[in-house]
Amino acid sequence: MRTIFSTFLRSVGLELPNVVARRKARASLTEPKKIVIRGSRWLALARCGVHILPILFTIVLVTLNLRHYLIEFHLQGIILSDDINLALLQIAAKVQELLIVASTSTIVFDVIRTELLNGNGVPLGLIGSGFSFKDISWFWSPDFWCSVQYQAQWHRKTFFLVTLVLAGLLAVMAGPATAVLVIPRSRVWPAGGSSFFLQGSEAELWPTHLNYTADQDSPLCRGSNPMRYGICPSGGYYAFLNHYGQVNISNFMDQPDYDWNYGDSPCDIEINDPTSQIPKIRTLGDIRSEGKTRKGSTFFKQPQIASTVFLKQLTADWWEATQKVSWSKPRDSSRYHYAKNLQTAVLTQNPQVHVECSTAQNVSTGVVASIWFPIYKSHLNQTLNVSIPEYNIKLPNSRFSWVPLNASKLPDATTGALFTFFPGNDSGKTANQTEHALVISCTVRAYWLKTSVKYGNDYNYAFTSTDIVGGTARPLRVSEPWLDALTPLLSDSSTSNATYSDADTGGLSQNHSYHTNITNGTYPNSMEILLEQIQVLKGGDLADNSTNKSHNSTMVEKWNAETFAVGGNRTTFLEGLLAAVFTDGLSRTNSVRAFSQTDLPFGQWSLWSYNRVENFNGAILQGGNALKTPSTDQDFTESRMNATIEGYSYHASSTTDFLAIAVVLFHCVVALAHTIYCVLHGVSSGCWDTVTEILTLALGPSADRGVPENTGAGIKNGQTFKKKAWVRVKKGRVVLVFEADADDKKSGNHDIGVLEEINTSAVIGVDPTSSSDPSLGDEERTPVRGSLRTLSPKLNGQSTGMMSLGSPLVRRLRPLRMNRIKKRKSPISGEPGLVTELETVEMDVKYA
Repeated sequence: MRTIFSTFLRSVGLELPNVVARRKARASLTEPKKIVIRGSRWLALARCGVHILPILFTIVLVTLNLRHYLIEFHLQGIILSDDINLALLQIAAKVQELLIVASTSTIVFDVIRTELLNGNGVPLGLIGSGFSFKDISWFWSPDFWCSVQYQAQWHRKTFFLVTLVLAGLLAVMAGPATAVLVIPRSRVWPAGGSSFFLQGSEAELWPTHLNYTADQDSPLCRGSNPMRYGICPSGGYYAFLNHYGQVNISNFMDQPDYDWNYGDSPCDIEINDPTSQIPKIRTLGDIRSEGKTRKGSTFFKQPQIASTVFLKQLTADWWEATQKVSWSKPRDSSRYHYAKNLQTAVLTQNPQVHVECSTAQNVSTGVVASIWFPIYKSHLNQTLNVSIPEYNIKLPNSRFSWVPLNASKLPDATTGALFTFFPGNDSGKTANQTEHALVISCTVRAYWLKTSVKYGNDYNYAFTSTDIVGGTARPLRVSEPWLDALTPLLSDSSTSNATYSDADTGGLSQNHSYHTNITNGTYPNSMEILLEQIQVLKGGDLADNSTNKSHNSTMVEKWNAETFAVGGNRTTFLEGLLAAVFTDGLSRTNSVRAFSQTDLPFGQWSLWSYNRVENFNGAILQGGNALKTPSTDQDFTESRMNATIEGYSYHASSTTDFLAIAVVLFHCVVALAHTIYCVLHGVSSGCWDTVTEILTLALGPSADRGVPENTGAGIKNGQTFKKKAWVRVKKGRVVLVFEADADDKKSGNHDIGVLEEINTSAVIGVDPTSSSDPSLGDEERTPVRGSLRTLSPKLNGQSTGMMSLGSPLVRRLRPLRMNRIKKRKSPISGEPGLVTELETVEMDVKYA
């Protein structure tokens, strides 16, 4: 049993305790005889002990990465520093790499021993391959390429070389592979979710022709001030009034300080509902900028309201469930509330609106004029006869109206829009300023697109429609009643004479009197109030009071020529305004279908078919169905909320992860195969797996060189490692010599004559007479030149053959003769040795 344990310690690199134990147990310091090959399955198994740690480590790593393990927002540990903990994990990855390389080395050495003992032999260049295979450059060195040409049985040679190549590849890839698996990464982690249900079919929820019938809205949207209710098409009016009240015509393309910026959407408007019934959402888009970096058409997109109300409720319930879940059930969910960057998302149909507007056109008022409307991605346009309104002092200078477009000529166009601007101030207008107007015509293209609606702290806890996830854009058309609902008149429809409050007009009622009877058509709509709030014509002489009849033409030229420093102009500004308002209105389509109990006051409505299952907390955290399927004959559409968090985790998901797993598992397979073979074969050897043991095997026991006996199959005695060695010449050959054992000294077996310092100085190319040895006298000290005469003293009648080596700096050494003999102690035997005779051997030494 002790032998098995000591063999196991040696296999795992802990030979030092064995040496210490043997030193305490034995009085003799000589090397004992050893057995090269042993026939014991237990010893064979013990010699495979080096495979245990890397295999166990690999099993843990692969299990964590394949089964997925969420740590937390911070790495857990005694030290509360992610940087330090990551550095410690890098050290652990390096340790695993070294364990894999050590395990692979054992296999390579075993193959080498088999070839040396029972095979066709091993070329000299491959004897040390058990050490060299770890360096990838060794595979294109002469040691390898010149050795592979040796003669042997093809199957044994092929197996040997393939083993070396695979071991080299494994040694190279073990480091990166273990680093990928050991070091956790901060990543997005799936954290459950649930299905939910919307009332109505897909065709009803996302119609391609929006007629705005009674079942698509609430009676509240047909009453007074529908802008107050988020379920109505005009429910975003107050948010736009607030947003555009903080920008002007010269900085509208800049990101406001109070707002956030998301990815490729430079324009971002936060839409807050006046009540808490509808969650906060974000309208994202881009405004066309001619001649600037942003190109293409102006567009905006926004989440559908019906989906966001469910998403908001499910997100709140998910967060509450994380606070109640136990430690062990469900898996990982007990740590969800420690993570960061919660994000919930749902794939649904959301509106995206593109708007292209024409350049400014100068037209007469009060007539039917021919106005051209742009066609997307075309230099052509469609000309329509449009009635131009007359100037009315009781209405804003900025007028807006919808214009139906010909579906046959513009199949993708949803509708047209017309902006009319009267120059000058309200008072003192000239006839030219009232008889002519500046007109901007716009083409609106609206689509339903399948996009991801997201909610979380990355979006300032607002619902955002992000990248398109697939599918085909479905163009839609709208009816005139829906357009009227999108930009309603700011009046009480049940009253013939109404006054506007500051809330309705953004405070404009103090400066403007819009008190004309509604039957005269002199009430402004919500878009006109927005235009007046923005004061789109303010600035320069675009709005002066010139009486020149050509003033309107001049104003048109300046309108079209002007470009702001931020990019764009007044026309592109109107494109952005119209696209944002239209997108917001479409997002509120059928939002009333998300609620039940709509007969109650607005704000107290409940979600339609929001019925929890019994194990709601576990279901929503595990990603099951946390809501019951509606038991009704009415059509419904199923959608799904998915929650994600961010934190450190082990999660194999990329190609790199799976390649790393393949590398470490390949090592496990090879190590297990090697272990099984060794145990079944039952014969094993533990010799020659260190440089020292291979060296002593190559030297062989030699008394004349001081090589100890019984070291050809390994070294057991720690004293043997302390022997000093020199490079000397023996019988014309450069050899390695060691100092003698104590036993050799006692037996007198130390016949190694060594020249004193006079010879060692010549080894480095210095004249021996330059030695500082006082016994040499004061002979002339000259550089060594000419050919080298090797001095070979004879001790006890035998030539030692010690040769002085020349330095590469020496080109030619002159003949030397020993003229003095000195008795001194041998550095090998430690005993006095007398040089009794000198013989001179002339040898030419050449150096490059």
